[in-house]
Formats: sequence, C-alpha cells, structure tokens
Amino acid sequence: MLFFLRLFLTAFLVFSPSVWAQIISGKGFAADWGGYRSDDPIPTQKKVTMGGITKACPECPEMIVLLGGSFFMGSPPDSAPAFSSKDKPKSIGFPSEKPQHRVQIQPFSIGRYKVSQELWTWVMDANPSSTKVRNHPVENVSINDVLEFIRKLNEKTGQNYRLPSEAEWEYSARAGTITPWSFGDDESKIGNYAWYALNSGGVTHPLGQKLPNPFGIYDMQGNNWEWVQDCWHNNYEGAPSNGRYWDFDCAEEANVIRGGSWKSNALSLRSEYRFLAAPTDRSSEISFRLAKPLYSP
Repeated sequence: MLFFLRLFLTAFLVFSPSVWAQIISGKGFAADWGGYRSDDPIPTQKKVTMGGITKACPECPEMIVLLGGSFFMGSPPDSAPAFSSKDKPKSIGFPSEKPQHRVQIQPFSIGRYKVSQELWTWVMDANPSSTKVRNHPVENVSINDVLEFIRKLNEKTGQNYRLPSEAEWEYSARAGTITPWSFGDDESKIGNYAWYALNSGGVTHPLGQKLPNPFGIYDMQGNNWEWVQDCWHNNYEGAPSNGRYWDFDCAEEANVIRGGSWKSNALSLRSEYRFLAAPTDRSSEISFRLAKPLYSP
C-alpha cells in the first residue's frame, strides 16, 4: 500500500495539471487505426472519431474521417495473372499492382460520395456532364479541370480540399480488408455495392444508391472511375511508403484512375486495380472524390 501511495505522489508531481486533465478526460490523444495510441497531442480541433461524418458548410461535401494506420497496398506476391478462362484462379493480380508493400497512412478525411454535378455547378457555374442530373457524379472532367475546381472550391469555402493520393484511395477502398473487394471475394455480390457492366444499363446512376463499404464510403467501386493525384507508374517499385502522392519518375504523361466505372468488368473493380488516363482526358466514365487533411480549416 505504501508503495502505491509513493507511486501516485511521484506521478502527481511529474505531470502538470493540464496533462492530468487530458489523462482523466481521455481527450488530447488520438488512437491510430492500426491499434496503437499516439503520444502526440492533437491540434486544437473538434473531437473526431473514426468513420465520423464532417461537413464544413451547407454546400460542402460530406467527408468520412479516417484516423490513419498502415495497410498492404497492391496485389499479394502469389497472385496469378488475370486471364479469361473457365478455371478461375485462386487470386488475381496484374504486374502494375506489384510489388505489394506496406504503407503508413496519416489521418485524413475523404468524400463520402464522388463529387456531384450539383456541387460542381455550385463552384463552376457550369456542368460538363453528358447526362445532366444533379445527384449523379460529375463527369467529362480532366484532371486539369478538377484541379481548377478544387482551387475555386477552397477559395469559396476557406477549406483545404485536394485529391486523394493513390495510397489514400486504396486504403479507403479496402476499408480494413485484404480481399479483392471490400465485401469479400464473392464476385456474385458486386451488384449490391457497385454499378458496373452487368447492371448499369450503360449509364451513370445517382450517388449512394448501392451499399457503402465498411468505412461508410459509397461508390468506391463502379459508377465512375476516380482521378487521384499520382502520376502513372508501371508498377510499385520505389513507391512511397508514407501515403503521399507519387509525382516523380512518371512512366508517361498520365495520371492514375481508380475504382472502375459503369462500363467495367468485375476484375477492374478490385480494390487494388489501377489504370491510367492523360491529364487532358475527358470521359463520361471518369469522375473524382475529394480528400482533406484531417486537422485543417
């Protein structure tokens, strides 16, 4: 008993009253999605929780809070090349999805939905989409168009929106899973989560009609491809491990697009699948969603 009393008195003298207040209340420290607790105080912000929904202004997009952590990006090394055959391989993967590597993701938030035509029109006073419906994803936008939209959106709202990196996108799409799709490896369930070649009817659809992934994010697969910030590399040799976008040693003048579209097959909707498009490309198959640093305006 005397030992524990001395230990308590020592701790009382070492820690300041403000630190004791943090310890007692549980505030001021963030738990990493990987399971450990950080000793770094959080900047002064509203309290956030993993998977929480934030919205900075009435017209602003809903964002899903992701507290960060590490994950394995890409296809596992024992994956067999994807091919057309009656014999379905145990797992599937392309050379561009390898080598699989561990990535550490910092806290950030990502759009609960792709950017809608309504939000685009609010910022740009125009709608480039081929099928104009306010609650459909905006399309026919190049990545250069998207970067100009983001600049104007930030100017209008005082926020700090940006495109996600490719690593952040895959982390969000996997949502803690290691299977080809966030719902598992049963291809027959894709239609519950995505608009794609077998159920889209050859057109885009309203946002949020299908089931969300385990992080609460809608349409990560299908409906429209999504631009990410990274330029295209033929594989992951030399890829960053810190979750930031990869914009050097580009294989060609192209950016990565992720997630597949209303025209894609099931293989293209896998969490690790990646493709490319030129920065000036505009297509009814390509849209995007926003990201934002978690501790920002």
